[in-house]
Amino acid sequence: MSRGLSSAQVTASKASHSTCTQLVKMAFPSGSIRGSVCGHDITTSDGSYPAINALRNIDAMSEATDSTEGLKVVVDGLNAGIITILAQEQYKGSLLTLYEVWFENIAGAYVAIDDPVVQWVGRITSISSDESNGVATVVVQAEHYEAELRRAKPTYYNDSTQRRLYPTDKGGEHVERMTEVTLVWPSKEALRINS
Repeated sequence: MSRGLSSAQVTASKASHSTCTQLVKMAFPSGSIRGSVCGHDITTSDGSYPAINALRNIDAMSEATDSTEGLKVVVDGLNAGIITILAQEQYKGSLLTLYEVWFENIAGAYVAIDDPVVQWVGRITSISSDESNGVATVVVQAEHYEAELRRAKPTYYNDSTQRRLYPTDKGGEHVERMTEVTLVWPSKEALRINS
C-alpha cells in the first residue's frame, strides 16, 4: 500500500531489492531516545537513529479480541546510559512513535529515502527493566494515543465541573443544594389556591 508514501519511497518499495526498516522514537521531557530496528545507523531529516541490535520484538497488546490497545517493545543489551535515562525519566504519557523508512547505502552511510512514515503513535504507560547474567532487558509498554478517547469521562453536574468547562457560567452554583431537597407535588400552596 502506498498511502502516505512519497514517489521516491514508492519507487524504492517496488524495486527488486528495496531496504526498509522500522524506527522507534521515545520522546521524553528531557530529550528523546531513538533507535533503528535493523543493524545499521539510519540518518533521516529528523536526525540519526542508531542501531538497536538487540531488539527482541515489537508485539501488539490487546485487551479484547477485536481491538489493539498498544505496543510492547522488548530490547536486550542497551548501554548503561540509556538504562539510566529510562530509570530516572518521568515516562508516563511520553510519546512513543514507530516509523517505517526506506533507506539506501551512500558511501557507507545509510540514508533515508525521504522522511520516515509514521506507522503508530502512542503514549508510554510503563517501563520495566530486568538485569540477569550481565544483560539488561527493557520492556516499554505504550497505548495508542486514541485509547483515552474510548474511556468514559465522568461528568458531575455541580458547580466545580461547570466552572471548569465554562469559567464565567454561574448556572451550577445552586445545584448541590438542590440535590437533597424533597419535592412534594402538588405543593401545599398549590392545593390552597385551587380549593
